[in-house]
Amino acid sequence: MITIIFEFGHDGSDEMTRSTIEALRKRPGFEQVHVISGFLRTYRPGGARLSRLLNLAWVYLRTAVHLVFSRTDTVLVRSTPPAIQLWTAYWAQIRRVPVICWLMDYHPEMEARVLERRGWTAGAAFLRRADQRAMQRFEAVVVLDDAMARIAASRSGGRPVLVHPTWSSRHAPASVELPTLKQGKRSFVYGGNLGAAHDLSAFEKLLGCAAQHGSVELHVIGAGETGEARFRELVKRVPVTLSLHPRTRFEAMPALFEQIGADVGVVLLSDDSAGLVSPSKFSAYLAAGLPLVYIGPEETNSDLICTRFGAGWSLRSQLSAEVLREVCVEVWDEKCVRARAEHVAEARRYFESFDGETFAELVTSALRKN
Repeated sequence: MITIIFEFGHDGSDEMTRSTIEALRKRPGFEQVHVISGFLRTYRPGGARLSRLLNLAWVYLRTAVHLVFSRTDTVLVRSTPPAIQLWTAYWAQIRRVPVICWLMDYHPEMEARVLERRGWTAGAAFLRRADQRAMQRFEAVVVLDDAMARIAASRSGGRPVLVHPTWSSRHAPASVELPTLKQGKRSFVYGGNLGAAHDLSAFEKLLGCAAQHGSVELHVIGAGETGEARFRELVKRVPVTLSLHPRTRFEAMPALFEQIGADVGVVLLSDDSAGLVSPSKFSAYLAAGLPLVYIGPEETNSDLICTRFGAGWSLRSQLSAEVLREVCVEVWDEKCVRARAEHVAEARRYFESFDGETFAELVTSALRKN
């Protein structure tokens, strides 16, 4: 029996958990899958809410009881609730149960960096030691991108660190049309939440530069109240037209992009978040055939789309004036934008090649090698 631990995995609504379970059950020795999860069905922002804290405690309790009293053969632990993988590693060692860590958001390194910024270096060091001890107990660690792999490998003591991006059952049509560019106007679209991991400063500079060449629109979709407020403040400082749209289902995004005349999709990530989170909002842009403007650290999947496939512009948060001018010129050059857009399909096919089957094969292969 293999046990999957994930806070929101019990009802099959999470595509990655569901497809992983289906794929594992096809493999000899993994036909029995047990899921440990909380009582909440879906994630909502706000980790300090009482219901979320109770849900976290329930998962922690169930995990400890299960690992002590059940006869599971293997554990696959996904890093939600925060730091559950550390807790799992501790209890799994009692009966020497092998554990695969599926690292989505890098807790407790997130908390360690927050403590470090506040001057609490001893607390940060404690969390990192705890993380390192747990990492060296896992059979393998699966991460989302190379930036996350770099941190994990520095603490895993030689244990395998494997990269496997997130995936979805919602694939784009076989072919999509290239964006129709309008003379004298460019439309940027930002889809998804805008939280602490997203830095707007460099993007503001880019928009300001782009607005010197013509009319610029910024469409923001489902950024939440706080995110929308930040964008409203941004457009007070740059001559850009802002349009706010409610959260939209993935399947409806391409039609919305076409309706608003989107030319470029935007992905943002702060330097402090390198290796801690891996934004996946690029998938909606790829599905619609939009090239990306990515502003953030290297080695993320969004960076890969731009640098390996040429399907966009990958920029660092510390933009030099020279790079800024160069990108602004290219964004207004119709041939340049269309050339980037022509590479979107290749990037899309790459990320659509990952699914529950490839993930299950990665996990079972890692277990067989040990």
